[in-house]
Amino acid sequence: MRRVDPILDLYEESHKHPANIKIHWLFEPLAIWAIIALIYSVSGALVLTGFLVVLLIYFARLSVPIALDFVPVIAGFVWIVVLASLHWAVALAIFAVCFVALLGGHRIEGRSPAVFENPQLIIVGPASLARRVFRRLSIHY
Repeated sequence: MRRVDPILDLYEESHKHPANIKIHWLFEPLAIWAIIALIYSVSGALVLTGFLVVLLIYFARLSVPIALDFVPVIAGFVWIVVLASLHWAVALAIFAVCFVALLGGHRIEGRSPAVFENPQLIIVGPASLARRVFRRLSIHY
């Protein structure tokens, strides 16, 4: 068993309802984008770079292929953030909307978010989405 599997299995336990999965497909990436926008607007490129490097190292420790797949996604998010140059309040508002939507998905699911039980899971959502894509494409990572 790979290091990434137990944590993804735990995360996916509270993400089984089709409506919750669809909500997470839309709002999880948008929430991540909003976090990137918030960090950039408040702290600038250097702090954002440090944050993203730590995030990619974390994912690489779980699964190198997943981490490598995130590089172009994160690069695209950063590119859009830099172009948009949002005020921190707008980024925070987008994140808040995403958070409420994700909580709504869990209400539909009938389970509280797994992140309340294990805070580490807050950054595992994107890896779970990547694993779902890999499974659909029959790619073993």
